[in-house]
Amino acid sequence: MKNLKVRINALVAKAQKTPEEGWTMQDGTPWPGNNTRDHPGMIQVFLGHSGGLDTDGNELPRLVYVSREKRPGFQHHKKAGAMNALIRVSAVLTNGAYLLNVDCDHYFNNNKALKEAMCFMMDLAFGKKTCYVQFPQRFDGIDLHDRYANRNIVFFDINLKGLDGIQGPVYVGTGCCFNRNSR
Repeated sequence: MKNLKVRINALVAKAQKTPEEGWTMQDGTPWPGNNTRDHPGMIQVFLGHSGGLDTDGNELPRLVYVSREKRPGFQHHKKAGAMNALIRVSAVLTNGAYLLNVDCDHYFNNNKALKEAMCFMMDLAFGKKTCYVQFPQRFDGIDLHDRYANRNIVFFDINLKGLDGIQGPVYVGTGCCFNRNSR
């Protein structure tokens, strides 16, 4: 386990190091900058059509990073714009039946989460009617007595469960697996 941590930390350090010649686009042109409010759309394919294999030799799913274009004076529609870009890009690259949306600062800490989502979406009786499976957000290092409710326990553990059966819970914008073919 310690060896894995060392390897991951080495990869993170390598990724954070700026190349001497600066960052470049795939076609060799200089990277236009890192202005979060004014940048072209970006697509980075980590695992493409050739895929990759896990330690047991099983093919890994496609993995693509998408950042939509943003320009001053043009609405980018926040999460809705991001989802629109994700749906369009994924349709062109893989047209996969399922989409996973995770914000750049979120992660899954349950290695069985996607398998559980697939159980709902591939269910013979209700799978075609299941549009998405959403996982509640949990936050690390939040004070249990936080008066501003940054842990969102009421929202995720009470409100969303209360909406179940009344057209289902609302989409919160991250930690969600979508079924492209739902009815």
